[in-house]
Amino acid sequence: MFRIRVRGVASQALAGTLLAIGIVGYSPCLAAVDDAEQVLQKLANSRVQLTSGIYRIEGERHIQRGERDERYPVTMRCAFDHAKKSSHFQRSERIPWLEDGVQVDGGLEVGLQLIRRPDSIYLYRSGVGPEALTIRSPDFAIESPVMPIDIRTLGLTTFVEGEQARRLELALESFSPEGVVKCEKNDGVWEIQWRISSKGPTIMTTLQVDETKQFSPIKLSYHLEHTQADGAQEQWGQTSEVTWKEVSGVWVPESARIEHRNARTTTTYDLKVAWEKVNEAIDPAQFEMKSMELPGPTLVSDHRTGGPVLVGTFDELP
Repeated sequence: MFRIRVRGVASQALAGTLLAIGIVGYSPCLAAVDDAEQVLQKLANSRVQLTSGIYRIEGERHIQRGERDERYPVTMRCAFDHAKKSSHFQRSERIPWLEDGVQVDGGLEVGLQLIRRPDSIYLYRSGVGPEALTIRSPDFAIESPVMPIDIRTLGLTTFVEGEQARRLELALESFSPEGVVKCEKNDGVWEIQWRISSKGPTIMTTLQVDETKQFSPIKLSYHLEHTQADGAQEQWGQTSEVTWKEVSGVWVPESARIEHRNARTTTTYDLKVAWEKVNEAIDPAQFEMKSMELPGPTLVSDHRTGGPVLVGTFDELP
């Protein structure tokens, strides 16, 4: 049911050195493994209770590098209907940016709009590269300075690189009961731990799941169990903390705080989620190209049949 996926539990710099969860000499208690399997299954079941909705996220990314202190606004909006395999995701964010080797104050504003439909996707990126709307096949891999997210994966990833765009199924498969070294419950909160190790440092992974909130993930953390040659503890770590609220009998994210830290830099996302609809019917017009409301001169090209075919400009399309 669950598969071990190393890429989901470490940065790319460490992923190549890791083998799998719990395979190097740790002897997990069978009772802990059994408990973890049940908790992880209930966690998976709870994530699919959210079937449709409209939400908006506002927040900021805070980057601390030595004496530099940078803050960049983040906004997202999404309408989705998983039963119809349709969604319309929008994201606008300022990102750190260099021009001629000099950092631009305030960063660069970049944006993404993505409509997913069973037959195709519509992708519009702004801020970097040519600003054009492209029509792609449904399995097209998105590449962008800012990525779409599946709101159901909050608490199951730490927003590292391409993890932001990870599908729910892959996020769940990142956690396997077989490698568990600890699974305990305290005041309705389950804490599951794994150790990942090979010839390099050991990574401790901890996932907390709140049984009283429909088995929602409230905290995920990764940190190194490693002492450097000078005796100092390694400072690398990643943490994701999510608060939840109940709407129409379903627990949905209300806020998230995600932190990445190493010896030089600490990056923190602080996000607030406002829900307009939860498990209600979504107007199909939300998933039409015109709902993107792009500037008329925007070029539109179709890439589903090999080479790109120019369809026209946005204001010319029916």
